[in-house]
Amino acid sequence: MRKLLLIPVFVLVAMCIHCDDCACDPGPFFGELKVRFTINEENPEVLLTIFEGKIEKQDTLFSEWVTESPVYYDLQAGKYYSATVTYSKGIRQIVAVDGKKMTIGSDDCDCDYAENLSLNLKLAD
Repeated sequence: MRKLLLIPVFVLVAMCIHCDDCACDPGPFFGELKVRFTINEENPEVLLTIFEGKIEKQDTLFSEWVTESPVYYDLQAGKYYSATVTYSKGIRQIVAVDGKKMTIGSDDCDCDYAENLSLNLKLAD
């Protein structure tokens, strides 16, 4: 019985010691935005546009021609990001859209950190 009582006490002491060694970063926090899209014979390069917020807001962070997928960007966490890519398919143009919030997580010591975000703008087969 005595051993059973010591286990929870040991776990609590270990957690307290671990958290006393923690030094939390006050932020702001930056995470990695990964954007995947399709590069093919018909679309050897595509125009990628990244927005802060939803695309309807039209708050463009940057726009660039890209030739390799995926691409990565370091952006501030706690914000919503959207992306668009325009593809050619015969005489048609297809615009792929995706968006999500880059969230902030907490570790064992209640220290905040940025959680990475992935957007998928690939053409469906």
